[in-house]
Amino acid sequence: MKCLFFAILIYTLFQIRSDIALVVKIFIIYKIFVPLNLFLGGVTMKKIIAALTAACLTLGVTNANAAGPFFFKPYVGADLGYAFDEDVGMVVAGVKAGADIHKHFGVEGRLGTGITDDRHSGVDVEIDQYAALFGKVQTTNINGFKFYGLAGVGYVEAEASRGRYALQGDDTDFAFGVGAEYILNKNLGLNVEYLSYNQDINTVNLGLTYHF
Repeated sequence: MKCLFFAILIYTLFQIRSDIALVVKIFIIYKIFVPLNLFLGGVTMKKIIAALTAACLTLGVTNANAAGPFFFKPYVGADLGYAFDEDVGMVVAGVKAGADIHKHFGVEGRLGTGITDDRHSGVDVEIDQYAALFGKVQTTNINGFKFYGLAGVGYVEAEASRGRYALQGDDTDFAFGVGAEYILNKNLGLNVEYLSYNQDINTVNLGLTYHF
């Protein structure tokens, strides 16, 4: 899946090869963004989501008054998926909000929770919540489809219990994903995607996205 993400990234960069300054900026951001999770020990998801909101508002104000390839086009969505690792699997549901800021780039935040739990070796396992902040690279419309890759920071909070005993834990890690959106009309899209929130939890999702 990482190879597929980088394939989408490279394809998109070739599509915008005439915009040299933008490619350089994206390369610099990527070189900083990948090791970012090494420094997030004291950062809470509330702070990350607050930062995303502030960034989106700033981009909206700036680009509304500037000519050029940048714009601010928000969207929201919801999805139902299956989360799994080597030992357990469960149904999850989530919501997302984001904005396209260029025809090939955007930012996105996600929040979700487990719907079902699973049992392994007598231990009940459930996902309390998960969240992520992503940068997005995407293609333009290709025969009714848009393909995209996501990379950023993911957070997962889970619980394992056996009888009267329970143990909760959380993890912040590098997250990435790939997906495809089938364009139903000018506002609505159907998404199929694979996401990895950390080294253990992966999801396969089916969802809807509404573009304002």
